[in-house]
Amino acid sequence: MSSKKVVVVFGATGWQGGSVARALVKSGEYSVRGVTRDLHSEKAQRLVRDGVDLMNYDLNDRLVLLLSVVDSSLQNSIIFFIKLIFSL
Repeated sequence: MSSKKVVVVFGATGWQGGSVARALVKSGEYSVRGVTRDLHSEKAQRLVRDGVDLMNYDLNDRLVLLLSVVDSSLQNSIIFFIKLIFSL
């Protein structure tokens, strides 16, 4: 069992979410779980190569959301919801 804290990053394949996920992996202090809609996208596969554990989600499916954040110990989890909203 890893003593690293689990960080869950929603929106991991986005610009900001991907940067956060990669920085956390690079630190070596966290086990990073990226949550995305498309596990097969090029961005998703790049995250996997960088060491991010990816999980598919549908924000309307509460069970999937729960499973994405629950680990062996919820006390060791940190959750980031990354969503940038632009207005033109």
